[in-house]
Amino acid sequence: MASAGVARRCLVLAALSCCSLGAALALVVFGNGATWERELPVCASERSACSLIHRRYWQSPLEIRLCRCPRKEPCPEGFETATNGSAFNVTARTQLKMCSGWQATPCNASQVSLVTKTIRKIARVAQGQNGKQTHAEVVCRCSGQDSGVYYRRAHGNNTADLTYYEQRQYFTCESLRECKPGEPCGHVTRDYYATYKACNCPAHHLCTVPLNFSDRKVVNVREALYEGTAYLALCLPK
Repeated sequence: MASAGVARRCLVLAALSCCSLGAALALVVFGNGATWERELPVCASERSACSLIHRRYWQSPLEIRLCRCPRKEPCPEGFETATNGSAFNVTARTQLKMCSGWQATPCNASQVSLVTKTIRKIARVAQGQNGKQTHAEVVCRCSGQDSGVYYRRAHGNNTADLTYYEQRQYFTCESLRECKPGEPCGHVTRDYYATYKACNCPAHHLCTVPLNFSDRKVVNVREALYEGTAYLALCLPK
């Protein structure tokens, strides 16, 4: 019963972006098959994100290192609660960090703003190893980075041969419309409870999931840097 209560509380809090854990020390893990910094691939360009940070509930932030900045420069650490040149919000609790020295220009209408690439090395997967690599490229900065961003999937393409499978997805900035009470407003991930909003709820409502487990709907989603099952979020009274 206690664990169920904690889960319900987390899901309600997932709608709130005011809770700040950015000051806590992050747990750093190395992605893309690396076990330490030197095994990471060098970032392909100045637009490549060097880390993906999840601001988790009840735990320290999780920082997943994606690539190594050139010239031995450190990848900026920690979840930034204020907008700056090195941080790009994917959701209110998910953030990409960039190597220093690059300033993104504002996005134009319908311009691709974010490109994600997932690579699966078939030989490593066949051997039972984690052959998945994730990369992200920030092309420009969406407006409203400090108040929540909606990245809409514009299109994607796949490439494959006998050794690897590569999937690219392209996202554009989308202005959040106003949604009605009780209307679906986005998705809440089942791992870190990040909310991918599709619209803004009216006053005195939160974009969250029902408290009762029987009322929750699980759907398959494909969002920016998240693909899998998620809860369907609704505009519910506070």
